[in-house]
Amino acid sequence: MRGKRKWMALLVAVFMLLLTACGGASKNESASPNNSSNNSSNNSDNSSSNQSSQGTSSQPKQEQVTLRVAWWGNESRAKIYNEILDLYEQLNPHVKILRETANYSDYYTKLAAQFAGSNPPDLLGMHMLNYGGEYVAKGVLEPLDPYIESGAIQTADWDSAILDSGRVDGTMYGISKGVTFTSIVVNKKMLAEAGVSLPDHTMNYEEYAQFVRELQSKLPKGVYASSDGIQWEHAIDTWVRQKGKNLMSPDGKQIGFTKDDLREFYQYWNNLIKDGIVTPASMTAEHKNQPQENQTLVKGLTATLITNLNQAKIYTNYMDDELDVIRWPIMADGVYKGGENLQSSAWSIAKSSKNKEEAVKLLNWFVNDIEAGKIFKAELGIPGNLKVQEALKDILHPLDVKGFQLQAEAANDAPPVMVRAPGSPQIIQAVFSFGEQIAFGRMSVDEAVEGAFAEFDRILNSK
Repeated sequence: MRGKRKWMALLVAVFMLLLTACGGASKNESASPNNSSNNSSNNSDNSSSNQSSQGTSSQPKQEQVTLRVAWWGNESRAKIYNEILDLYEQLNPHVKILRETANYSDYYTKLAAQFAGSNPPDLLGMHMLNYGGEYVAKGVLEPLDPYIESGAIQTADWDSAILDSGRVDGTMYGISKGVTFTSIVVNKKMLAEAGVSLPDHTMNYEEYAQFVRELQSKLPKGVYASSDGIQWEHAIDTWVRQKGKNLMSPDGKQIGFTKDDLREFYQYWNNLIKDGIVTPASMTAEHKNQPQENQTLVKGLTATLITNLNQAKIYTNYMDDELDVIRWPIMADGVYKGGENLQSSAWSIAKSSKNKEEAVKLLNWFVNDIEAGKIFKAELGIPGNLKVQEALKDILHPLDVKGFQLQAEAANDAPPVMVRAPGSPQIIQAVFSFGEQIAFGRMSVDEAVEGAFAEFDRILNSK
């Protein structure tokens, strides 16, 4: 029930955030660092911005510190991070920040190699749902509860659901920069030209299949109604959660779903692949790990794109067409109609870091400072600090407003939030690999299911 309480607490937070949001994309009001410091206090006697002002001329000269900070994302996201980190360096002249970034898949490949080589960044982005359990099991992340208890990380003004999204087995290992979940971005211009309207309600899987089939029948040759759901990292997780199950047992020692569950999932999407409704295998493979500017939606190859709802606004940077965002299909006969899992993109600290104190100061300032929050502007979803949420109400992108409404809807019918067990990324990769064999016509659905479960056994036995 704890996870369900997290969803319901988040529902309240989303409602409050949207209550007075104008939904406009107005320009951020400028604020000096001093004004930012006055507004971003989390505890009245120990504000994060007051901490960030250390190292200015009014303070004794501090020893120079170099921090390595890493995150995932494309060039436009890097500009946002750099603007925030530049501000922090201005406020803290004794700190030099070395920045490391890569696209999502390359980021985790690099991060694994860095930890294996005992050379990780000090402060690092961590997708808690996908990788939190994995890295906690490796014992390489610093527990953050002591810093919260001491006040070094200030959480008094935080939404409890978002704060708890950084916990694994009850211990805090990540402080959220924002929470989001799976959605579908829609090119409204393409739909209008095709004469197809979006339903006024969240579609179930059958209705969604009918919708994309109708859309496909009216699209130009070479343009597809959707990207391939098999290759979306949260699709299988959502599917089995809607059935009241999970990818794996909490300890990561057993698969949490059956061959029939996977067979139904593969068959649903394969029907759309075979009929030319979603992107063919070669196109899916070409664009899967590309940055947003090279995705099929931007290139005009699909009318919709499966992605996380916080990313919808990013695509507007590369497109003139108006976009909309809709919820992932519900399962009409599921144990839960929704299956979305709350995704927290968090800051974590390497246990081996030699600069933990400075890393904690930067982390605390990043997530609690009003000016930093305005620059970040819900880039990764709803922020945890309620004062930051309040400051964003008048500057949210309209797609964020719509996305937060969908997130509130999902809170009513989704199962409890659960961080994925160690080994989950390998299980999802196996689902991808055998799904790709289906898409290329190299395996039948039944053959792929048997192959996937054989690979699951190999993964479990290799632990």
